[in-house]
Amino acid sequence: MVEFQKKKGVLLDLDGTLINSMPLHYRCWSETLERFGVSIDIEHFYASEGTKITDLMERYTGIQEPGTIAELVREKDALFLERFSFSLYEGVKKFLSECTSLGVALGLVTASSAARFHASAPRSFTEHFSVIITGDSVPRGKPHPDQYIAGTRGLDLARGHVLAVENAPLGITAAKAAGLHCVALAQTLGRSFLREADCTYETFQDFAAEFCDELRRGRSM
Repeated sequence: MVEFQKKKGVLLDLDGTLINSMPLHYRCWSETLERFGVSIDIEHFYASEGTKITDLMERYTGIQEPGTIAELVREKDALFLERFSFSLYEGVKKFLSECTSLGVALGLVTASSAARFHASAPRSFTEHFSVIITGDSVPRGKPHPDQYIAGTRGLDLARGHVLAVENAPLGITAAKAAGLHCVALAQTLGRSFLREADCTYETFQDFAAEFCDELRRGRSM
């Protein structure tokens, strides 16, 4: 069991954790790769979330030419941005505001490129985070711990005071490898994929309610 009262910072994944974007990512990649005769299994795609996208596309297509992979990523991102409407999961907006009022530092850890992230996320959302670690800001993506190590440093907190929130197994592995407690959300994958997490909730709202309630109780003692 994670003692939420001891946490002074939270590092949050983005896609499938804070925003309901994974179905659109899947559709856009499916269309982009169709001309290569590549069919993506949706469960495998969701379970691979967090992998550096260049590595994932090389795995799917067998293409090793960086320029071709980069062009595929640009094509897919253009499709995504054309169709995307920024929408938070229920409970996220309130959580971000409550953490600010409770003095909890927030960071974002996402496999998204900086360009796509800043093109799609409104300032009213990004202003809540004191550190944002995108997929192209470190050499290795999830399941390596690099992004969570960088996020923890960015929050300027000890590992024991930082909580990670994830929705996919590679992100959980990365957070644990960085020495963090990790909460999992079964919003895109079943609990069988999330066993490495310290605890699991069905939705972000379920987690947020318990986290903020426990922090408020700790502050009032």
